[in-house]
Amino acid sequence: MKINNYNYLIKLNLLAMAMVLAVFSIGCLSKAEAISEKTTAKMATESPVTEKATAPSTEKEAHLSIPRPEAKEDSSAATPSTEAESQPTVEEQNVIFILDSSGSMAKPMGSRSKLVVAKEVVGGFVKAIPNSVNLGFMAYGHRNKNCDDIELLNDLASDNRDSILTSINSLAPKGNTPISASILKAAEYLKDKSGKRTIVLVSDGEESCSTNPVETVKQLRDLGIQVTVHVVGFGVTDKEDKQLQAIANAGGGNYYSAKNADEFKSIIQEQLAEETISTPDVEPSPSTNLVNLALESNGGEVLAASYEGLTALVDGKVDNSVGAGGGEMVVGFKGGRSAIVEKVTWFIKGTSDYNVKEFEILVSNESPTSGFKSVGKFTTQNIKLLKTSHQEFNFTPVKARYIKWKALSRHDGYNDRNNLGNSDCYELQVFGKLLN
Repeated sequence: MKINNYNYLIKLNLLAMAMVLAVFSIGCLSKAEAISEKTTAKMATESPVTEKATAPSTEKEAHLSIPRPEAKEDSSAATPSTEAESQPTVEEQNVIFILDSSGSMAKPMGSRSKLVVAKEVVGGFVKAIPNSVNLGFMAYGHRNKNCDDIELLNDLASDNRDSILTSINSLAPKGNTPISASILKAAEYLKDKSGKRTIVLVSDGEESCSTNPVETVKQLRDLGIQVTVHVVGFGVTDKEDKQLQAIANAGGGNYYSAKNADEFKSIIQEQLAEETISTPDVEPSPSTNLVNLALESNGGEVLAASYEGLTALVDGKVDNSVGAGGGEMVVGFKGGRSAIVEKVTWFIKGTSDYNVKEFEILVSNESPTSGFKSVGKFTTQNIKLLKTSHQEFNFTPVKARYIKWKALSRHDGYNDRNNLGNSDCYELQVFGKLLN
């Protein structure tokens, strides 16, 4: 009986637990249905907002993950730019032309004043400069006699030639000659420009405002301003000529001196125009199809020498030795043309203490007697090469009108340049390309 009662109690407990579970399950299902209905209703009402919120998420995903098809379009669009970057680019050119309009420019030059001549000639220069060059124009002394009378009349641009001509024609000769301050102002203007930066100064006199333009130009490097300064002296005295040339030397440029209107026109419209716009045509690596420019048949001619016998060095023959004499010779090109020069050779017939050991090559764009800058000093080997007796000496390609060869020493240690007459010299070759 006790056992039966015990079993009965167990069954009642199990039944009760089943009922509790059933009630709990029904409650959970009802709550779940309510939550589901509420969520569905909320999604229905907020679906537009959800769509808008999705877009930024997608964009962020595309930015951080592997590019999707849309990103591939951007990648292909960038390809031409990458290819372009691998191609050689032409260096941008920026030129500021400074014209002296001081009171001394009213002085006569022939039948006209210096300024009238300058306006005509510089105007021709401006017209000759191609639109690939950014050109700006500055003047000083055109308004008053103050040393701060310096004005940038035309900003750098490639399409401003007509406005520059208008500025040139408006000038009147009135004031001082603040060369130092004008160069500094032009250099400050150019310092943030990319590419080649050039200042061209035309003046008929030296600094008149108690400053040193040579020191100013030297200090430009300390300011981090890399510019080339070309200077043209127009009807200047010997004293003025020296200062103007020193300015050009300090600025790494060329100096030209014009004594009359014809020389001024030739310098400005031919030599200076070519110097200003032709440098980018010089290739920084060795070229092909080079010719010996020293030969007369290729346009070369000896313009100066320490003694006449040195002309045999460039006659194309190696049969006889000539003494070095004073050890100096200048070769130019017919018609005053320029050339790109990048290599010289020196003939060594055989081992000899009298062979030239060291020599120097210098170039100039100014004249056969001035403006020379060294491109290198070279040392020969005192031995005959078996395949060719011409020893080659290469240097960075450079544009020049005049090439100077200068003997420095012999292989026996003798280095008195004024007494190298017994040195063995056979042939000098100068390789490059003649420019039109």
